[in-house]
Amino acid sequence: MTKSKGYIPKHCHHKGTGQGFVRLNGRVLYTGRWGAPKSDARYDQLIHEWLANNRRLLESRQSGGA
Repeated sequence: MTKSKGYIPKHCHHKGTGQGFVRLNGRVLYTGRWGAPKSDARYDQLIHEWLANNRRLLESRQSGGA
């Protein structure tokens, strides 16, 4: 079953490392220390880029670039 068009991946907490992360197109992207304003801003930036690129990761993110 596929996710609906309006689906936005959640900002999750990786308890083992204490970092925030989001899973986009099967890739886990860490956003920084969970709960920090910079982590939330990084999540917002990643989601914005993902949506602007038709729900696909940018090429630099797919190859492991920052």
